[in-house]
Amino acid sequence: MRALLVSLLLLGGTAYPVDDPVLTGNLLYRAGQMAEVDCPEKTVAVGDRDRTRRYLRSLVDCMNAAWSAHMGKVGVPMPPAGVGFVNRPEVRCGVMWRQGIQGQYCPADRRFDVLLDQRLLATPHDLSTFLLAAHEYGHHVQHMTGILWAEVNLPTSGQDEELERSRRVELQSECLAGVFMGSAWKSLNRPAADLRNLRRMMTLDDDGGGINGSHGSPRNREAWFTRGFESRDAKSCNTFSANEPRVG
Repeated sequence: MRALLVSLLLLGGTAYPVDDPVLTGNLLYRAGQMAEVDCPEKTVAVGDRDRTRRYLRSLVDCMNAAWSAHMGKVGVPMPPAGVGFVNRPEVRCGVMWRQGIQGQYCPADRRFDVLLDQRLLATPHDLSTFLLAAHEYGHHVQHMTGILWAEVNLPTSGQDEELERSRRVELQSECLAGVFMGSAWKSLNRPAADLRNLRRMMTLDDDGGGINGSHGSPRNREAWFTRGFESRDAKSCNTFSANEPRVG
C-alpha cells in the first residue's frame, strides 16, 4: 500500500532505534483526541460498483474534513486526499498493482486507489470496506505530516530491517484508521457486533503478514487498530517508538 515508497529506501547503517523527531515526536502525536464526527454511511449493495464508489467518496469527504480540523489544532495543513478506482489490476502511481492488495496510496498525487473486484463487491456493506479507506487515508496523514519521507530516508542495513520499517508504517496507518473510525462510530449507527466481527476478521486474516512480511501480523494489526479506535488519539499510534514484538 506504499506505492513507490519502497523503491526509494536507502542503504546504510542500522535504522533502529529511531532517532528522528519527525517519526517519534511528530506534531501528529500532539493534536490530542479527535472530536466525534458525523459521518453517516451511504447505502451499498452487493456487486454495485456505482454505489460502492459513492460510499467511498463520501467517506473520503468525511476524513478530509475530520483530519483537516484535527491537524489544524497543531498548525499542520492537511490538503484533501482524493480517491480513484480500478476494476482490475493495472498501472497506478507509475507501478503495476501489487498482487494481494485492495488499495494503495500515491503520495505524488495525494490520492489512494481502490480495487473494486469481486472480493470487495461481495461484501461492500461490512466494516472492512470502511477500514480499507481509513487505512489508505492514514497514509495520506503520514505523508502530509512528513512521516513517510522521514522513514524513507532512514538508513537501513538490509531486507529484514526494510520489512520492519514497512510494518511500522503500515501498523501506524491501521492505528490511524482506528482513530477516525472511533471518532465516527456513533454516527454510523451500527451494532456492536459489526465492530466485533471486524476485529475478529483482522485476527484471522493473514493479508498483512502474508504480503512478504511487510504489513504486520494479524494480531498486531488488530491491536494497533484497537488502540486507535479506543483512544481516538494519534499519540497512541507511535509505532516508531514501539519495541520489535509489537510491530512483528
